[in-house]
Amino acid sequence: MRKSVLLWLSGFGLLLSLVTLIAQLTLLAADPLSMRDDPTARVSATGRTEFCINAVPVISVTCNSTMSQDSSYYCLLNATDMQDDEIIFTTNTTVFNITSNGTIAFTPTNDDVGNHTAIIFATDDSGCRLNQSNASFSFEVLNINDPPYLAKPLPNVKVVVNTTLSAFFLSDYFIDPDGDPLTYTSTSPSQITMTLMPSSEVRFTSNICDISDLVVFTATDPYNLSANSNPVEVEITCSDQSDGDGGEGGGEGGGGGSGFVNLCRPRWECQEWYACLPSGIQWQRCYDLAGCEGERHIKRECVYEGPPPVCQENWLCEEWANCLPNSTQYRACEDLSSCGTTAVMPPLEQKCVYYPTCNDGIQNGDETGIDCGGMCAACALVQKPSVLSGSVLATWLILVIILSILLVSGVAHYYRAQIAQIVATIGFMLRHRAYKDILLDVAQRKSYFERILSFEQLLGSPAGKEMKPESIYATLASLLRQYYTDALVVHIEALPEEVAARCKEMGLRAETTAILEGVFAKLPIIEQEELDYDEPFVVATLEELRMLVCLTSDYKTEELMRPVEELPVNETMSFYDEIFTRAVNCLRAAQFNQDEAARREYMTILSRYDALSEVEKEQIYPELHWTFEAVKFQSEITGARVVKKPAAT
Repeated sequence: MRKSVLLWLSGFGLLLSLVTLIAQLTLLAADPLSMRDDPTARVSATGRTEFCINAVPVISVTCNSTMSQDSSYYCLLNATDMQDDEIIFTTNTTVFNITSNGTIAFTPTNDDVGNHTAIIFATDDSGCRLNQSNASFSFEVLNINDPPYLAKPLPNVKVVVNTTLSAFFLSDYFIDPDGDPLTYTSTSPSQITMTLMPSSEVRFTSNICDISDLVVFTATDPYNLSANSNPVEVEITCSDQSDGDGGEGGGEGGGGGSGFVNLCRPRWECQEWYACLPSGIQWQRCYDLAGCEGERHIKRECVYEGPPPVCQENWLCEEWANCLPNSTQYRACEDLSSCGTTAVMPPLEQKCVYYPTCNDGIQNGDETGIDCGGMCAACALVQKPSVLSGSVLATWLILVIILSILLVSGVAHYYRAQIAQIVATIGFMLRHRAYKDILLDVAQRKSYFERILSFEQLLGSPAGKEMKPESIYATLASLLRQYYTDALVVHIEALPEEVAARCKEMGLRAETTAILEGVFAKLPIIEQEELDYDEPFVVATLEELRMLVCLTSDYKTEELMRPVEELPVNETMSFYDEIFTRAVNCLRAAQFNQDEAARREYMTILSRYDALSEVEKEQIYPELHWTFEAVKFQSEITGARVVKKPAAT
């Protein structure tokens, strides 16, 4: 107890001395001259003393010390201050930024991979000189492998025959962001020898001139990530003559001569690689965007990872057919092994670049009409749909007499529609016996009747109402093309000139040929992309296909699988819709041999046709002319002959 009292008194004395000293210093600061009169004073100078008592912040770094490249990272630092002062965070690292409240949020890049140490500073706002503390934060950014990439396109190459050209070094064109060593492979040109050196140098040589091929190079890193090059065209020339190109990798010296200069420069583009085949080969299609050259197919080795096929398919494909107006081309393929499976069947259709022609059945390019105007022949005047084909001389004599009388009387201008009806009436009256060409057998005939009816029912169902226009037109086009394949034994992608040639080769009647070519001419329109759905047009085309089946087969009316169903015509219809609807009714009557009803419907169509504008007449004339020819031919048929068709190829 006594010891405690003594300690207390000692502490109290020390505190009292400290207070006295502070009081004296305070008085001196208030009036430093007041002590000059005191002879005992020994202080000869004055001063000012300040005290700032502050505790620095205490930092707590609990952030994860491991980060991954290309993955977002987040951490919130923590620090405490005894005086509850506001704390501001800073750092000396350049890898990431830190907000004033201590938030670290960033995504490390490939440049940040490796070990780092950052100093974290925490500064309070007390104003004292000692107001900052720091802590060390060591962290590692893990590397995520990046694939190599093609830094710049590889140049095309020209090589003089029987010489070896060092074309380029692949290491100058491929870059790996991680600095990994790369290995190089390529597709194999067929008649050109290519050597890939360990240094990535590429050399070409050949002993055959005037040939060319495409080569695609692949760079692969140790982790099996890879990148492909652009298609490189390698051309073997017969002489060392420069074409003035002066480009890299040309392999050409200076030389004279005034040969032909090809001004069209190919611009090659390749599609994605096809699936790897069980044979360990995969193909890629390349095509020239400039249209200078035909398409190329290149192949490379691959590792097949699919299920082993029960039967080893062996597909043999024909050459791709000409490009159609819908920018698609087709081909036929046959499995020589007859496996009955399509696991590795090559594609049967592909996209292509279509160039308009003057006989493709659509208005395109600089044409002012369908296949006329611009670079094509001048467009003909609008014709009447009642013009007859194959009429006898007596028909024309009667027409000349009637028209002469009307012209002399000056009433032709007021009776154009009546004149057209008279011409059509005479055409229907002047009939001659005809036989039809049988192109479909019993199974094919019944199949098409069923498929047409099924498609019509689908279009009228709720599911059909939900179909997109492109799906409807694609189905319709497929049905039409399949008919021509069966009837004429032509390729599924046949062109109009091929159909005409096959009709001539098979010796078909002029009426049959005209009717076949008339419907086929609609395919370029149907196969266009992004068409709006035109229901009367689709319904009429299906009815025309049914009529084709009737005119090229030995059918019976009960096989049509429906009664004579007349489509309703109402006053709210446009002229266009009404004419197509009446044309369908006309054909349906003819299919059931109701000739008189078909003729009456056609006469009604003519009376409506004359009120159309010239543009509308141009659009609808082919439809009416075909209807007239089909109905007239159907009424003239008294027999049939089976046509011997060529063997399928």
